[in-house]
Amino acid sequence: MKISGVSNIQNVMKAYSKTKAQSVTKPQQKEDKIEISQVGKDFQMAMNAIKDIPDIRLDKVEEIKAQIQSGNYSVDIEKLAHAIINNKI
Repeated sequence: MKISGVSNIQNVMKAYSKTKAQSVTKPQQKEDKIEISQVGKDFQMAMNAIKDIPDIRLDKVEEIKAQIQSGNYSVDIEKLAHAIINNKI
């Protein structure tokens, strides 16, 4: 019995091993990328600035409190009426 073509089997095995090695490699992972516009950056900066401003102006509160305690606090009735009418209060 004569067996020929062993080299053909070896060629097939080489091709198979190359294909197998290529399929084992991990596919390249794509990176997510985000780009923020200048308007978005400006908005974020404004929001951060607002966070730093206190809700209550303590200096103004203390000033009015001292005026009330000393009896020197007065309200401009005209100004108050206009503010109420214009929904500013």
